[in-house]
Amino acid sequence: MHPECKYCDNPMPPTNYAGDLVCSRCGAEWADARMMVEDEEYEPLDIDDED
Repeated sequence: MHPECKYCDNPMPPTNYAGDLVCSRCGAEWADARMMVEDEEYEPLDIDDED
């Protein structure tokens, strides 16, 4: 699981703005905007190199 902003789905860490933690994309207050999201598992792509 990882934290994301519930307003803009930003997975990047928050930013310190004037002593407050805010979303680094939309600026929402991190204490209110933070939500935990399940990590997605991806299947490897089967890509054949055709030269």
